[in-house]
Amino acid sequence: MTSRRSILLLGSTALSIYLSFSFSFKQQLRFLVIALGINVIVCFIFGLLLPKYGIMHDVHAGAWRGVHSHKNKLGSQMALTTVFLLTTQYSHLFKRRASLWITGVMLLSAFMVVASKSTTGLLTTAAMALTFLICNTLRLSYRYMVIGVSSIVLILGAVSIYIQSEADAILGIFGKTTGLSGRDEIWPGIWHMISLRPFLGYGYEGFWGTAGGPADLLRQIVGWPAPNAHNGFLEILLAVGWIGGIFFFASFLVTTVKSFQLVRMSKQSYAIYPVLILVFLVLGNMTESNFFNHDVWILYVWVSLSSIQISDTSLKERAKSIEVSNASERASPFYPS
Repeated sequence: MTSRRSILLLGSTALSIYLSFSFSFKQQLRFLVIALGINVIVCFIFGLLLPKYGIMHDVHAGAWRGVHSHKNKLGSQMALTTVFLLTTQYSHLFKRRASLWITGVMLLSAFMVVASKSTTGLLTTAAMALTFLICNTLRLSYRYMVIGVSSIVLILGAVSIYIQSEADAILGIFGKTTGLSGRDEIWPGIWHMISLRPFLGYGYEGFWGTAGGPADLLRQIVGWPAPNAHNGFLEILLAVGWIGGIFFFASFLVTTVKSFQLVRMSKQSYAIYPVLILVFLVLGNMTESNFFNHDVWILYVWVSLSSIQISDTSLKERAKSIEVSNASERASPFYPS
């Protein structure tokens, strides 16, 4: 199972590397915007005109899922699309006529976040919008940056205290409980299974892959047919153990730190994109297992490489500006011969 599925994962990695080094960062962003836009339109058509397939009819009856298998997948994809297109409008990557189309698609994606009835999608949209605000605050001068970040931190602190005190009432609005739909039962069992093979894990998709495998023991422990770990970080430890997990977490930390540094250092507005994608990946993997999904893995590899590209572009622009400044000084009549 691991050897077969790893071929697909390596293919996804190769595709992401090819796209990252074969096109400029702006071209990559345009491709991604077009792809996200097509996904929004197709999902909307399925939900509106083909409700038999585009709307769920089980325990989540009435929730839109579009062309995805579950409402939560639609919600998370539309959350990413909404804020991504908002950032695109802010970055002025497209001309005015195309910009109007992007605004329309963005409104459709925001509608489908609500129509999916996905709590994860709503929270992801709010968190990514807040990240967009924080990143733009980091681009201000030092004085205003400190004031802006301090204000945001104080507001977030007050909101988090209120949420903790009223957690049951707030989750009840969305039809949820503090038990996270049974995830509080499965996660201790997952940790137990990780402890049985702590170093190298069970192999990529080897834990859940076949009937009669180690996942059956976990399902007996928790008492329900869990399809995955419902947490991307635990899924990584199940697949590759602590040895592979440490390599992954180290790369994720380096990518995160570098992405936030680029937001502050780079003059380009599109430097915000890697941070937005990282926030999306973290939030999407808190209650779901998405990291090793091929589409999500492509995004992660792309973000890791795009931070390098933005850094190189910023260095080249800085060197060019210094060269222009030196040339203007040499052209000055007061420049010593």
